[in-house]
Amino acid sequence: MKTLKKPVALIAVIAILLTSMLVSLSGCSKESGAQNTSSSQNTTTQAKSGGEDITESEGAVPESEGGKISDEFTIWVGWNKNSPDETTWQKVMREKLNINIKCEYVQGDDALTAVNLKLNSGGFEDLAVFWMDQTIKKAMINSGKIQPVEQYYQMPDKLPNLASVPEAIKKYATDSDGHMWYAPGWYAQEPDNPWPGWTVDAWWVRTDILEQVGMTKDDISTIEGVEEFLRKASELKDVDGNKIIPLGFMAEEEKLIVATFGVDMTSGVSGMPGIKKDGDNFIFAYDDPQYKEAYKWINKMYREKLIDIEVTTHKAERYKEKVARGSYAMIVGSAWSAELNNLWYGLDGPTEPAWYLEPVATPKVSNVENHGAVTYVNPYPGSTIYISKNTKHLNAILNFLDWCNEQKPEKQHEVNEGPVGTTWDWVNKPYGEWDFKPDYKADRDSGDQARVDKCTPQLYAFSGYSNKWYPWWTQNQGSNKKGATLLYDYCQLIGNELVNHRIMHTYDAVPLAPGGVIEANLLMLSKTVEEYTAKMIMAKSDDDFEKAYNDFREQIEKRAHWSEMKKEWMEEYNKYVELQGEW
Repeated sequence: MKTLKKPVALIAVIAILLTSMLVSLSGCSKESGAQNTSSSQNTTTQAKSGGEDITESEGAVPESEGGKISDEFTIWVGWNKNSPDETTWQKVMREKLNINIKCEYVQGDDALTAVNLKLNSGGFEDLAVFWMDQTIKKAMINSGKIQPVEQYYQMPDKLPNLASVPEAIKKYATDSDGHMWYAPGWYAQEPDNPWPGWTVDAWWVRTDILEQVGMTKDDISTIEGVEEFLRKASELKDVDGNKIIPLGFMAEEEKLIVATFGVDMTSGVSGMPGIKKDGDNFIFAYDDPQYKEAYKWINKMYREKLIDIEVTTHKAERYKEKVARGSYAMIVGSAWSAELNNLWYGLDGPTEPAWYLEPVATPKVSNVENHGAVTYVNPYPGSTIYISKNTKHLNAILNFLDWCNEQKPEKQHEVNEGPVGTTWDWVNKPYGEWDFKPDYKADRDSGDQARVDKCTPQLYAFSGYSNKWYPWWTQNQGSNKKGATLLYDYCQLIGNELVNHRIMHTYDAVPLAPGGVIEANLLMLSKTVEEYTAKMIMAKSDDDFEKAYNDFREQIEKRAHWSEMKKEWMEEYNKYVELQGEW
Protein backbone atom coordinates (compact mmCIF):
# COMPACT_ATOMS: atom_id res chain seq x y z
CA MET A 1 0.00 0.00 0.00
CA LYS A 2 1.22 3.50 -0.73
CA THR A 3 2.73 5.36 2.14
CA LEU A 4 4.03 8.45 0.43
CA LYS A 5 2.93 10.91 -2.20
CA LYS A 6 4.67 13.26 -4.54
CA PRO A 7 4.74 16.80 -3.15
CA VAL A 8 2.65 18.18 -5.98
CA ALA A 9 -0.05 15.61 -5.29
CA LEU A 10 0.03 16.36 -1.61
CA ILE A 11 -0.50 20.06 -2.14
CA ALA A 12 -3.24 19.35 -4.65
CA VAL A 13 -5.08 17.07 -2.23
CA ILE A 14 -4.91 19.64 0.52
CA ALA A 15 -6.27 22.31 -1.83
CA ILE A 16 -9.08 20.08 -3.15
CA LEU A 17 -10.10 18.98 0.34
CA LEU A 18 -10.35 22.51 1.71
CA THR A 19 -12.16 23.82 -1.36
CA SER A 20 -14.58 20.89 -1.33
CA MET A 21 -15.37 21.60 2.32
CA LEU A 22 -16.13 25.22 1.58
CA VAL A 23 -18.42 24.21 -1.26
CA SER A 24 -20.19 21.47 0.66
CA LEU A 25 -21.01 23.88 3.46
CA SER A 26 -22.29 26.40 1.13
CA GLY A 27 -23.44 29.19 -3.37
CA CYS A 28 -25.41 34.01 -5.11
CA SER A 29 -27.59 36.93 -5.03
CA LYS A 30 -26.91 40.55 -5.87
CA GLU A 31 -26.99 41.61 -2.20
CA SER A 32 -23.94 43.64 -1.28
CA GLY A 33 -24.72 45.20 2.12
CA ALA A 34 -23.63 48.54 3.48
CA GLN A 35 -20.60 48.21 5.72
CA ASN A 36 -17.03 48.71 4.54
CA THR A 37 -13.74 47.58 6.04
CA SER A 38 -10.65 49.50 5.02
CA SER A 39 -7.17 48.23 5.76
CA SER A 40 -4.76 50.97 4.77
CA GLN A 41 -5.04 54.72 5.20
CA ASN A 42 -2.64 55.41 2.37
CA THR A 43 -3.40 52.80 -0.25
CA THR A 44 -6.78 51.21 0.37
CA THR A 45 -9.66 53.08 -1.16
CA GLN A 46 -12.00 54.65 1.34
CA ALA A 47 -15.37 53.01 0.76
CA LYS A 48 -18.43 54.59 2.28
CA SER A 49 -21.75 53.04 3.20
CA GLY A 50 -25.05 53.90 1.62
CA GLY A 51 -23.65 54.17 -1.91
CA GLU A 52 -21.69 57.39 -1.30
CA ASP A 53 -18.77 58.31 -3.51
CA ILE A 54 -15.46 56.55 -2.92
CA THR A 55 -12.40 58.70 -2.50
CA GLU A 56 -9.36 57.55 -4.46
CA SER A 57 -6.17 57.23 -2.40
CA GLU A 58 -2.55 57.55 -3.40
CA GLY A 59 -0.85 54.43 -4.76
CA ALA A 60 2.32 52.79 -3.51
CA VAL A 61 4.25 53.72 -6.65
CA PRO A 62 3.91 56.79 -8.91
CA GLU A 63 0.78 56.70 -11.03
CA SER A 64 2.89 57.06 -14.18
CA GLU A 65 4.48 53.69 -13.34
CA GLY A 66 1.68 51.77 -11.68
CA GLY A 67 -1.60 53.32 -12.78
CA LYS A 68 -4.49 54.10 -10.41
CA ILE A 69 -5.51 51.92 -7.51
CA SER A 70 -9.03 51.82 -8.97
CA ASP A 71 -7.81 50.29 -12.26
CA GLU A 72 -9.26 46.95 -13.24
CA PHE A 73 -6.70 44.15 -13.09
CA THR A 74 -6.86 40.47 -14.01
CA ILE A 75 -6.18 37.57 -11.66
CA TRP A 76 -5.12 34.38 -13.38
CA VAL A 77 -6.50 31.77 -10.97
CA GLY A 78 -4.50 28.54 -10.96
CA TRP A 79 -7.40 26.12 -10.70
CA ASN A 80 -10.54 25.27 -12.59
CA LYS A 81 -13.66 27.27 -11.76
CA ASN A 82 -16.98 27.93 -13.46
CA SER A 83 -17.80 31.31 -11.97
CA PRO A 84 -19.40 33.92 -14.26
CA ASP A 85 -17.49 37.02 -15.41
CA GLU A 86 -18.85 38.94 -12.44
CA THR A 87 -19.71 37.27 -9.16
CA THR A 88 -21.46 38.93 -6.25
CA TRP A 89 -18.07 39.12 -4.54
CA GLN A 90 -16.53 41.08 -7.42
CA LYS A 91 -19.48 43.49 -7.41
CA VAL A 92 -19.10 44.04 -3.67
CA MET A 93 -15.36 44.58 -3.96
CA ARG A 94 -15.86 47.17 -6.68
CA GLU A 95 -18.73 49.03 -4.99
CA LYS A 96 -17.46 48.96 -1.42
CA LEU A 97 -13.67 49.03 -1.81
CA ASN A 98 -13.15 50.37 -5.34
CA ILE A 99 -11.16 47.20 -6.08
CA ASN A 100 -11.91 46.12 -9.64
CA ILE A 101 -11.08 42.50 -10.35
CA LYS A 102 -11.44 40.35 -13.42
CA CYS A 103 -10.80 36.61 -13.04
CA GLU A 104 -9.43 34.17 -15.59
CA TYR A 105 -9.28 30.50 -14.62
CA VAL A 106 -7.03 27.60 -15.55
CA GLN A 107 -9.04 25.12 -17.57
CA GLY A 108 -8.69 21.45 -16.70
CA ASP A 109 -6.64 19.81 -13.96
CA ASP A 110 -3.13 20.14 -15.40
CA ALA A 111 -1.95 23.44 -13.94
CA LEU A 112 1.69 22.90 -14.90
CA THR A 113 0.88 22.50 -18.58
CA ALA A 114 -1.31 25.60 -18.40
CA VAL A 115 1.56 27.54 -16.84
CA ASN A 116 4.04 26.47 -19.51
CA LEU A 117 1.64 27.36 -22.31
CA LYS A 118 0.89 30.75 -20.78
CA LEU A 119 4.53 31.61 -20.16
CA ASN A 120 5.54 30.51 -23.65
CA SER A 121 2.87 32.70 -25.20
CA GLY A 122 3.83 35.95 -23.51
CA GLY A 123 2.89 35.39 -19.90
CA PHE A 124 -0.09 36.42 -17.79
CA GLU A 125 -1.34 39.99 -17.73
CA ASP A 126 -1.30 41.17 -14.10
CA LEU A 127 -1.54 38.77 -11.18
CA ALA A 128 -1.51 34.97 -10.81
CA VAL A 129 -2.26 32.69 -7.86
CA PHE A 130 -1.39 29.00 -7.55
CA TRP A 131 -1.25 26.56 -4.70
CA MET A 132 2.34 26.01 -3.61
CA ASP A 133 4.05 23.86 -6.22
CA GLN A 134 7.82 23.81 -6.50
CA THR A 135 7.78 22.99 -10.22
CA ILE A 136 5.39 25.82 -11.04
CA LYS A 137 7.41 28.18 -8.85
CA LYS A 138 10.62 27.33 -10.70
CA ALA A 139 8.90 27.74 -14.06
CA MET A 140 7.66 31.19 -13.06
CA ILE A 141 11.06 32.33 -11.80
CA ASN A 142 12.96 30.94 -14.79
CA SER A 143 10.55 32.51 -17.27
CA GLY A 144 11.77 36.04 -16.51
CA LYS A 145 8.15 37.23 -16.71
CA ILE A 146 7.52 37.95 -13.02
CA GLN A 147 8.90 40.64 -10.74
CA PRO A 148 10.38 40.31 -7.25
CA VAL A 149 8.11 41.62 -4.50
CA GLU A 150 10.28 41.99 -1.38
CA GLN A 151 10.38 45.80 -1.65
CA TYR A 152 6.61 45.99 -1.23
CA TYR A 153 6.89 44.33 2.18
CA GLN A 154 9.19 47.14 3.34
CA MET A 155 6.84 50.10 2.82
CA PRO A 156 4.95 50.43 6.16
CA ASP A 157 3.84 53.97 5.34
CA LYS A 158 2.16 52.97 2.07
CA LEU A 159 1.55 49.22 2.44
CA PRO A 160 1.21 48.70 6.20
CA ASN A 161 -0.46 45.29 6.02
CA LEU A 162 2.18 43.78 3.75
CA ALA A 163 4.81 45.15 6.12
CA SER A 164 3.04 43.46 9.04
CA VAL A 165 3.19 39.95 7.54
CA PRO A 166 5.11 37.81 10.08
CA GLU A 167 8.87 37.85 9.52
CA ALA A 168 8.98 34.03 9.51
CA ILE A 169 6.59 33.98 6.55
CA LYS A 170 8.59 36.55 4.59
CA LYS A 171 11.82 34.70 5.32
CA TYR A 172 10.33 31.42 4.11
CA ALA A 173 9.26 33.09 0.85
CA THR A 174 12.74 34.50 0.23
CA ASP A 175 14.71 32.65 -2.43
CA SER A 176 18.43 31.82 -2.28
CA ASP A 177 19.17 34.90 -4.42
CA GLY A 178 17.64 37.15 -1.75
CA HIS A 179 14.46 37.90 -3.72
CA MET A 180 10.86 37.13 -2.88
CA TRP A 181 9.56 35.98 -6.25
CA TYR A 182 6.04 35.47 -4.98
CA ALA A 183 3.76 37.11 -2.47
CA PRO A 184 2.96 34.50 0.20
CA GLY A 185 -0.66 33.48 0.65
CA TRP A 186 -2.62 31.07 2.85
CA TYR A 187 -0.17 31.24 5.75
CA ALA A 188 -0.62 31.24 9.51
CA GLN A 189 -0.95 34.69 11.04
CA GLU A 190 0.54 33.10 14.17
CA PRO A 191 3.29 30.86 12.71
CA ASP A 192 4.57 29.82 16.14
CA ASN A 193 1.12 28.54 17.13
CA PRO A 194 -0.81 27.89 13.93
CA TRP A 195 -4.42 26.86 13.53
CA PRO A 196 -4.35 23.03 13.25
CA GLY A 197 -6.42 22.96 10.09
CA TRP A 198 -8.89 20.37 8.89
CA THR A 199 -7.09 17.57 10.68
CA VAL A 200 -9.54 14.67 10.66
CA ASP A 201 -7.14 11.71 10.82
CA ALA A 202 -8.19 9.45 13.68
CA TRP A 203 -9.30 6.09 14.93
CA TRP A 204 -13.12 6.12 14.59
CA VAL A 205 -15.44 3.83 16.57
CA ARG A 206 -19.14 3.05 16.23
CA THR A 207 -20.31 4.09 19.70
CA ASP A 208 -23.51 2.05 19.39
CA ILE A 209 -21.47 -1.12 18.84
CA LEU A 210 -19.06 -0.12 21.62
CA GLU A 211 -22.03 0.08 23.97
CA GLN A 212 -23.53 -3.13 22.61
CA VAL A 213 -20.42 -5.14 23.54
CA GLY A 214 -20.32 -3.55 26.99
CA MET A 215 -17.20 -1.42 26.51
CA THR A 216 -16.35 2.29 26.80
CA LYS A 217 -13.93 4.64 25.07
CA ASP A 218 -11.57 4.25 28.01
CA ASP A 219 -11.52 0.50 27.39
CA ILE A 220 -10.08 1.04 23.88
CA SER A 221 -7.40 3.51 24.95
CA THR A 222 -4.72 0.82 24.52
CA ILE A 223 -3.93 -1.40 21.54
CA GLU A 224 -4.85 -4.42 23.68
CA GLY A 225 -8.22 -2.83 24.39
CA VAL A 226 -8.76 -2.27 20.68
CA GLU A 227 -8.00 -5.95 20.02
CA GLU A 228 -10.59 -6.97 22.64
CA PHE A 229 -13.20 -4.70 21.07
CA LEU A 230 -12.52 -6.03 17.57
CA ARG A 231 -12.91 -9.62 18.72
CA LYS A 232 -16.20 -8.88 20.45
CA ALA A 233 -17.50 -6.89 17.49
CA SER A 234 -16.70 -9.80 15.15
CA GLU A 235 -19.49 -11.78 16.82
CA LEU A 236 -22.18 -9.23 15.88
CA LYS A 237 -24.30 -8.81 12.75
CA ASP A 238 -25.51 -5.68 11.00
CA VAL A 239 -29.15 -4.79 10.30
CA ASP A 240 -29.08 -6.92 7.14
CA GLY A 241 -27.89 -9.97 9.00
CA ASN A 242 -24.30 -9.77 7.71
CA LYS A 243 -21.37 -10.22 10.07
CA ILE A 244 -19.88 -6.95 11.27
CA ILE A 245 -16.38 -6.32 9.90
CA PRO A 246 -14.40 -5.28 12.99
CA LEU A 247 -11.88 -2.91 11.34
CA GLY A 248 -11.59 -1.27 7.93
CA PHE A 249 -9.54 1.41 6.20
CA MET A 250 -8.77 2.74 2.75
CA ALA A 251 -5.52 2.03 0.94
CA GLU A 252 -2.77 4.17 2.50
CA GLU A 253 -4.85 4.96 5.58
CA GLU A 254 -3.09 2.30 7.64
CA LYS A 255 -0.41 4.95 8.03
CA LEU A 256 -2.25 6.04 11.19
CA ILE A 257 -1.88 2.54 12.61
CA VAL A 258 1.83 2.70 11.77
CA ALA A 259 2.04 6.10 13.48
CA THR A 260 0.32 4.59 16.52
CA PHE A 261 3.43 2.45 16.93
CA GLY A 262 5.63 5.56 17.11
CA VAL A 263 6.60 6.02 13.45
CA ASP A 264 6.44 9.48 11.89
CA MET A 265 4.44 9.09 8.66
CA THR A 266 4.43 12.67 7.37
CA SER A 267 5.82 13.21 3.87
CA GLY A 268 8.02 16.27 3.38
CA VAL A 269 8.14 18.77 0.55
CA SER A 270 10.75 16.64 -1.22
CA GLY A 271 8.36 13.69 -1.31
CA MET A 272 10.51 11.56 0.98
CA PRO A 273 8.54 9.49 3.53
CA GLY A 274 8.14 10.35 7.18
CA ILE A 275 11.24 11.59 8.97
CA LYS A 276 11.87 11.63 12.71
CA LYS A 277 14.79 13.49 14.23
CA ASP A 278 16.60 11.64 17.01
CA GLY A 279 19.35 13.86 18.38
CA ASP A 280 21.58 14.62 15.42
CA ASN A 281 20.29 11.64 13.45
CA PHE A 282 17.29 11.24 11.18
CA ILE A 283 15.16 8.10 11.09
CA PHE A 284 13.14 7.55 7.94
CA ALA A 285 9.85 5.69 8.31
CA TYR A 286 10.93 2.64 6.33
CA ASP A 287 14.06 2.26 8.49
CA ASP A 288 12.25 2.60 11.81
CA PRO A 289 12.06 -0.78 13.62
CA GLN A 290 8.54 0.16 14.74
CA TYR A 291 7.46 0.23 11.10
CA LYS A 292 7.88 -3.52 11.04
CA GLU A 293 6.12 -3.92 14.41
CA ALA A 294 3.12 -1.94 13.14
CA TYR A 295 2.68 -4.11 10.07
CA LYS A 296 3.19 -7.22 12.21
CA TRP A 297 0.18 -6.10 14.29
CA ILE A 298 -1.91 -5.37 11.18
CA ASN A 299 -1.03 -8.80 9.81
CA LYS A 300 -1.99 -10.42 13.11
CA MET A 301 -5.43 -8.77 12.99
CA TYR A 302 -5.82 -9.71 9.32
CA ARG A 303 -5.04 -13.36 9.99
CA GLU A 304 -7.62 -13.38 12.79
CA LYS A 305 -10.16 -12.02 10.28
CA LEU A 306 -10.56 -8.84 12.33
CA ILE A 307 -9.60 -6.59 9.38
CA ASP A 308 -11.54 -6.31 6.14
CA ILE A 309 -10.01 -8.66 3.58
CA GLU A 310 -10.43 -5.94 0.93
CA VAL A 311 -8.17 -3.33 2.59
CA THR A 312 -5.38 -3.84 0.08
CA THR A 313 -7.68 -3.42 -2.95
CA HIS A 314 -10.41 -1.04 -1.76
CA LYS A 315 -11.90 1.41 -4.21
CA ALA A 316 -13.30 4.63 -2.75
CA GLU A 317 -16.94 3.98 -3.64
CA ARG A 318 -16.87 0.45 -2.25
CA TYR A 319 -15.34 1.64 1.02
CA LYS A 320 -17.79 4.53 1.40
CA GLU A 321 -20.68 2.16 0.73
CA LYS A 322 -19.54 -0.16 3.52
CA VAL A 323 -19.14 2.69 5.99
CA ALA A 324 -22.57 4.09 5.05
CA ARG A 325 -24.43 0.84 5.54
CA GLY A 326 -22.73 0.14 8.86
CA SER A 327 -20.46 -2.75 7.90
CA TYR A 328 -17.61 -1.65 10.20
CA ALA A 329 -17.30 -1.45 13.96
CA MET A 330 -14.17 0.69 13.65
CA ILE A 331 -12.32 2.50 10.90
CA VAL A 332 -8.93 4.20 10.74
CA GLY A 333 -8.00 7.24 8.69
CA SER A 334 -9.28 10.57 7.50
CA ALA A 335 -12.90 11.67 7.31
CA TRP A 336 -12.00 12.95 3.84
CA SER A 337 -11.24 9.44 2.58
CA ALA A 338 -13.77 8.45 -0.08
CA GLU A 339 -15.68 11.66 0.83
CA LEU A 340 -16.89 10.13 4.09
CA ASN A 341 -17.54 13.65 5.36
CA ASN A 342 -20.60 13.81 3.11
CA LEU A 343 -22.22 10.98 5.07
CA TRP A 344 -22.91 13.35 7.94
CA TYR A 345 -24.41 16.31 6.11
CA GLY A 346 -27.85 14.90 5.44
CA LEU A 347 -28.35 13.50 8.92
CA ASP A 348 -30.61 15.11 11.50
CA GLY A 349 -30.20 12.48 14.17
CA PRO A 350 -29.24 8.85 14.83
CA THR A 351 -31.00 7.44 11.78
CA GLU A 352 -27.94 6.01 9.99
CA PRO A 353 -24.81 4.12 11.16
CA ALA A 354 -22.54 7.07 10.26
CA TRP A 355 -24.13 9.10 13.04
CA TYR A 356 -22.48 6.84 15.62
CA LEU A 357 -18.96 7.10 14.20
CA GLU A 358 -16.86 9.14 16.59
CA PRO A 359 -13.11 9.84 16.72
CA VAL A 360 -11.27 8.44 19.72
CA ALA A 361 -7.79 8.85 21.16
CA THR A 362 -4.97 7.03 19.41
CA PRO A 363 -4.49 3.83 21.44
CA LYS A 364 -1.34 3.48 23.49
CA VAL A 365 1.20 0.81 22.57
CA SER A 366 3.54 -0.75 25.13
CA ASN A 367 7.08 0.66 25.05
CA VAL A 368 6.00 3.51 22.72
CA GLU A 369 6.34 6.79 24.57
CA ASN A 370 4.69 8.99 21.93
CA HIS A 371 2.75 8.02 18.83
CA GLY A 372 3.89 9.44 15.51
CA ALA A 373 2.15 11.97 13.29
CA VAL A 374 0.43 11.41 9.95
CA THR A 375 0.37 15.07 8.92
CA TYR A 376 2.14 18.22 9.88
CA VAL A 377 0.64 21.65 10.29
CA ASN A 378 2.41 23.90 7.85
CA PRO A 379 2.25 27.54 8.99
CA TYR A 380 4.13 28.63 5.89
CA PRO A 381 2.64 29.78 2.58
CA GLY A 382 0.24 27.33 0.99
CA SER A 383 -0.20 29.51 -2.07
CA THR A 384 2.07 31.59 -4.28
CA ILE A 385 1.00 34.91 -5.79
CA TYR A 386 2.97 36.22 -8.74
CA ILE A 387 3.03 39.74 -10.19
CA SER A 388 3.76 40.14 -13.90
CA LYS A 389 6.74 42.37 -14.60
CA ASN A 390 4.72 43.85 -17.49
CA THR A 391 1.60 44.79 -15.54
CA LYS A 392 0.31 48.32 -16.04
CA HIS A 393 -1.83 48.11 -12.91
CA LEU A 394 0.70 47.69 -10.10
CA ASN A 395 -0.98 50.15 -7.73
CA ALA A 396 -4.31 48.35 -8.01
CA ILE A 397 -2.61 45.00 -7.41
CA LEU A 398 -0.66 46.22 -4.38
CA ASN A 399 -3.77 47.86 -2.94
CA PHE A 400 -5.60 44.54 -3.18
CA LEU A 401 -2.72 42.52 -1.72
CA ASP A 402 -2.36 44.96 1.15
CA TRP A 403 -6.07 44.63 1.95
CA CYS A 404 -5.84 40.84 1.80
CA ASN A 405 -2.96 40.73 4.31
CA GLU A 406 -4.49 42.66 7.18
CA GLN A 407 -3.57 40.59 10.23
CA LYS A 408 -6.99 40.02 11.71
CA PRO A 409 -8.82 36.69 12.20
CA GLU A 410 -11.75 37.38 9.88
CA LYS A 411 -9.62 38.50 6.93
CA GLN A 412 -9.69 35.11 5.16
CA HIS A 413 -13.50 35.22 5.31
CA GLU A 414 -13.60 38.76 3.95
CA VAL A 415 -11.29 37.80 1.10
CA ASN A 416 -13.49 34.83 0.30
CA GLU A 417 -16.95 36.40 0.71
CA GLY A 418 -16.58 40.18 1.00
CA PRO A 419 -16.10 42.67 3.84
CA VAL A 420 -18.01 42.07 7.05
CA GLY A 421 -21.45 43.66 6.83
CA THR A 422 -21.82 43.05 3.10
CA THR A 423 -22.65 39.44 2.23
CA TRP A 424 -22.23 38.26 5.84
CA ASP A 425 -22.17 39.62 9.37
CA TRP A 426 -21.70 38.67 13.00
CA VAL A 427 -24.79 37.17 14.67
CA ASN A 428 -24.15 38.89 18.01
CA LYS A 429 -20.56 39.97 18.49
CA PRO A 430 -17.26 39.73 16.60
CA TYR A 431 -15.46 36.36 16.71
CA GLY A 432 -18.57 34.52 17.77
CA GLU A 433 -21.17 33.11 15.41
CA TRP A 434 -21.75 34.64 11.99
CA ASP A 435 -24.05 34.01 9.07
CA PHE A 436 -24.60 35.05 5.46
CA LYS A 437 -27.11 37.75 4.62
CA PRO A 438 -30.44 36.11 3.65
CA ASP A 439 -30.42 36.77 -0.11
CA TYR A 440 -26.77 35.77 -0.49
CA LYS A 441 -27.24 32.76 1.80
CA ALA A 442 -29.98 31.32 -0.43
CA ASP A 443 -27.40 30.68 -3.14
CA ARG A 444 -24.22 30.37 -1.09
CA ASP A 445 -25.59 27.62 1.16
CA SER A 446 -27.67 25.96 -1.55
CA GLY A 447 -25.24 23.11 -2.20
CA ASP A 448 -25.70 23.77 -5.92
CA GLN A 449 -22.21 24.31 -7.37
CA ALA A 450 -23.42 26.65 -10.11
CA ARG A 451 -25.18 28.86 -7.57
CA VAL A 452 -22.15 28.82 -5.28
CA ASP A 453 -19.87 29.83 -8.17
CA LYS A 454 -22.21 32.74 -8.94
CA CYS A 455 -21.52 34.09 -5.47
CA THR A 456 -17.73 34.01 -5.21
CA PRO A 457 -14.59 32.68 -6.90
CA GLN A 458 -13.41 31.73 -3.37
CA LEU A 459 -10.00 33.37 -3.42
CA TYR A 460 -9.11 32.76 0.24
CA ALA A 461 -5.66 31.69 -1.02
CA PHE A 462 -4.76 35.41 -1.10
CA SER A 463 -5.12 35.75 2.68
CA GLY A 464 -3.78 34.25 5.88
CA TYR A 465 -5.64 32.38 8.62
CA SER A 466 -5.74 32.72 12.38
CA ASN A 467 -5.92 30.39 15.36
CA LYS A 468 -8.20 32.90 17.12
CA TRP A 469 -11.28 32.40 14.92
CA TYR A 470 -12.14 30.17 12.01
CA PRO A 471 -15.29 30.84 9.95
CA TRP A 472 -16.28 27.32 8.96
CA TRP A 473 -16.46 26.23 12.57
CA THR A 474 -18.57 29.15 13.71
CA GLN A 475 -21.35 29.67 11.16
CA ASN A 476 -24.77 29.90 12.76
CA GLN A 477 -26.54 26.67 11.85
CA GLY A 478 -30.09 27.88 12.37
CA SER A 479 -32.41 25.35 10.77
CA ASN A 480 -29.61 23.29 9.21
CA LYS A 481 -29.61 19.59 9.97
CA LYS A 482 -27.68 18.54 13.06
CA GLY A 483 -25.30 16.35 11.10
CA ALA A 484 -23.88 19.43 9.39
CA THR A 485 -22.11 20.44 12.61
CA LEU A 486 -20.60 17.03 13.39
CA LEU A 487 -17.52 17.41 11.23
CA TYR A 488 -16.84 20.87 12.68
CA ASP A 489 -16.94 19.39 16.17
CA TYR A 490 -14.77 16.45 15.20
CA CYS A 491 -12.19 18.69 13.49
CA GLN A 492 -11.82 20.70 16.67
CA LEU A 493 -11.66 17.59 18.85
CA ILE A 494 -9.03 15.90 16.67
CA GLY A 495 -7.03 19.08 16.09
CA ASN A 496 -7.03 20.34 19.68
CA GLU A 497 -7.25 17.23 21.86
CA LEU A 498 -6.58 13.96 20.03
CA VAL A 499 -3.77 15.48 17.93
CA ASN A 500 -2.37 13.15 15.29
CA HIS A 501 -0.42 15.94 13.65
CA ARG A 502 2.63 18.00 14.55
CA ILE A 503 4.16 21.34 13.66
CA MET A 504 6.27 21.47 10.49
CA HIS A 505 10.06 21.37 11.03
CA THR A 506 13.04 22.37 8.91
CA TYR A 507 13.57 18.84 7.67
CA ASP A 508 10.01 18.69 6.32
CA ALA A 509 10.67 21.71 4.11
CA VAL A 510 13.77 20.36 2.34
CA PRO A 511 13.01 20.89 -1.36
CA LEU A 512 13.22 18.34 -4.12
CA ALA A 513 16.50 18.53 -6.06
CA PRO A 514 15.53 18.90 -9.75
CA GLY A 515 16.77 15.98 -11.80
CA GLY A 516 18.24 14.26 -8.75
CA VAL A 517 18.16 10.74 -7.37
CA ILE A 518 15.03 11.34 -5.29
CA GLU A 519 13.05 12.74 -8.20
CA ALA A 520 14.13 9.85 -10.42
CA ASN A 521 13.12 7.18 -7.90
CA LEU A 522 10.08 8.45 -6.02
CA LEU A 523 7.57 6.70 -8.26
CA MET A 524 9.38 3.37 -8.09
CA LEU A 525 9.72 3.71 -4.33
CA SER A 526 5.99 4.32 -4.03
CA LYS A 527 5.12 1.29 -6.18
CA THR A 528 7.51 -0.94 -4.26
CA VAL A 529 6.11 0.15 -0.91
CA GLU A 530 2.56 -0.41 -2.16
CA GLU A 531 3.41 -3.92 -3.35
CA TYR A 532 5.28 -5.13 -0.28
CA THR A 533 3.13 -3.57 2.43
CA ALA A 534 0.20 -5.43 0.87
CA LYS A 535 2.24 -8.65 1.07
CA MET A 536 3.06 -7.95 4.72
CA ILE A 537 -0.60 -7.35 5.55
CA MET A 538 -1.81 -10.54 3.82
CA ALA A 539 1.04 -12.84 4.94
CA LYS A 540 -0.36 -16.23 5.98
CA SER A 541 2.16 -16.99 8.73
CA ASP A 542 4.92 -15.43 10.80
CA ASP A 543 7.49 -16.87 8.40
CA ASP A 544 5.65 -15.42 5.41
CA PHE A 545 5.58 -12.05 7.13
CA GLU A 546 9.32 -12.13 7.82
CA LYS A 547 9.99 -12.98 4.21
CA ALA A 548 7.73 -10.18 2.95
CA TYR A 549 9.42 -7.66 5.24
CA ASN A 550 12.94 -8.75 4.29
CA ASP A 551 12.01 -8.65 0.61
CA PHE A 552 10.62 -5.16 1.15
CA ARG A 553 13.91 -3.97 2.59
CA GLU A 554 15.83 -5.56 -0.24
CA GLN A 555 13.61 -4.24 -3.02
CA ILE A 556 13.47 -0.59 -1.96
CA GLU A 557 17.25 -0.68 -2.14
CA LYS A 558 17.47 -2.61 -5.40
CA ARG A 559 14.63 -0.93 -7.30
CA ALA A 560 14.55 2.56 -5.82
CA HIS A 561 18.15 3.09 -4.67
CA TRP A 562 16.98 3.87 -1.15
CA SER A 563 20.44 4.56 0.31
CA GLU A 564 21.25 6.98 -2.50
CA MET A 565 17.93 8.77 -2.00
CA LYS A 566 18.69 9.28 1.68
CA LYS A 567 22.21 10.48 0.91
CA GLU A 568 20.93 13.09 -1.52
CA TRP A 569 18.25 14.20 0.94
CA MET A 570 20.91 14.75 3.63
CA GLU A 571 22.96 16.88 1.25
CA GLU A 572 19.88 18.96 0.36
CA TYR A 573 19.01 19.28 4.05
CA ASN A 574 22.42 20.75 4.84
CA LYS A 575 22.08 23.22 1.97
CA TYR A 576 18.63 24.23 3.14
CA VAL A 577 19.73 24.75 6.75
CA GLU A 578 22.63 26.88 5.56
CA LEU A 579 20.16 29.07 3.66
CA GLN A 580 17.16 29.15 6.02
CA GLY A 581 18.62 28.16 9.37
CA GLU A 582 17.13 25.57 11.73
CA TRP A 583 13.52 26.10 12.77
